[in-house]
Amino acid sequence: MGWLVWGMCYYALVSGDNSYNTMINAAGKWLLDRQRPDGLLMGGFNDDGSVTNWCSTEHQCSALQALQGLVLLIPNNGYSKSYASAANDVKSWLNPNSALHLFINGQNRYKQGYNDDKWALDCTTWATSTAYRLGFITKTKANECREKAKKLNISTNSFLVQGAGVVKNTNPNNKTNNNFNNGYELTGTVNGFKPYCDNSPDYYHYKEDTTNNWVPVPVPNDFVWSEGTLGYIHLCMLLNEDQEAEDFMDEIIKLQNCTGSTGGVIYFTKTYAGVGQNENEPWQGHVWEAVCSSAWLYLLINNPGVLFPPPPPPTNTITVNINGADNVYAKNNEKYTATLTPTPSNFGYIDWYLDDVYIGRDETNFGITIKPSGILTTYTEHLLAANVYTNTGDGINFGVKNIKIHATSHTIIPPI
Repeated sequence: MGWLVWGMCYYALVSGDNSYNTMINAAGKWLLDRQRPDGLLMGGFNDDGSVTNWCSTEHQCSALQALQGLVLLIPNNGYSKSYASAANDVKSWLNPNSALHLFINGQNRYKQGYNDDKWALDCTTWATSTAYRLGFITKTKANECREKAKKLNISTNSFLVQGAGVVKNTNPNNKTNNNFNNGYELTGTVNGFKPYCDNSPDYYHYKEDTTNNWVPVPVPNDFVWSEGTLGYIHLCMLLNEDQEAEDFMDEIIKLQNCTGSTGGVIYFTKTYAGVGQNENEPWQGHVWEAVCSSAWLYLLINNPGVLFPPPPPPTNTITVNINGADNVYAKNNEKYTATLTPTPSNFGYIDWYLDDVYIGRDETNFGITIKPSGILTTYTEHLLAANVYTNTGDGINFGVKNIKIHATSHTIIPPI
């Protein structure tokens, strides 16, 4: 629901079409109704239709997308609780400095959920991306979390999988091997990530042994999960790990271009699903084209900045110059520096955007290098913009109309 509501909010904010706001506000109320008194949103429904009290870290991040979008689109929702208040309650759980939070400092990762310490990839990547965008963790800490996904210091196993092939079922009538892929093939192998690692025994895969009993075994290293791999790529892009992002993006595009694909990205490279006696499989996935993976790929290529809502409109005035000149034309691989007047004494960081696409964060000297070479079209004006934050969470939001930059008055905003 979080992704859906933020998508609707984004459409309305960009297009100016408010004809769907009543429906969007009703969807927002659905989210508010699932927020516990402690601020966490409950994770779904039980088999009997009742709402489960379990709260997922991933769900908090996705719900926060929606709540932040609703703050921008419908700040006065007419309900007893505002979207801003609901969003702030969720944020506190993603902030490692809060009294109650979901981050495990000693392990550089987020828990899978409330009272749920399992090792889930998306809580090491997607949750880290969200916390980093909110300014709750530094770039150094975010990179430590990213490295945790690749290599775990407490285990020989990790989320990283190398050399996985797309597995095809050679006997369509034999379902005991849990593999129903009869159409997708790939020459060669791919590298990527799997959803869980072996530090979570409750999430072991179930496998039939020689006596026909289903027994738990460690999460195998013979398949790649495309959706989770794309979440890792997103984190790399936020942290300006450009080569790492490009390398894994190439792996995902292999899956998009495999034999049998109609243009979508296949979800797993090997089917793992509960069949017959194997009904206790704790996680499942098939070799088929998935909307979620395909959407992730499209957004990361075209506009990765849209994956999280922008900060609210500004409120207090400050003057901004870039490179100290009124007219500056963009050049690839050239550093652009913002000068703020007055300069905030408690400067935190600047998030930079080029043509509404996030291109990096600077935590030291107000600067950004536009890269890679070729990203800008010669003699074409582009939009260069930034969100500047103080280390107390307050921010200064300023946008420059185009790359021919002029000194402009802008304003201080509350923390997102």
